[in-house]
Amino acid sequence: MIHAINMAIFLQSVIPELDASSTLRVHY
Repeated sequence: MIHAINMAIFLQSVIPELDASSTLRVHY
């Protein structure tokens, strides 16, 4: 399923941002 692959890529790009949410809050 192409949709499943897109979701996997999306999660891989979002999870690191969630892990560094504290750092992102400092920058923004």
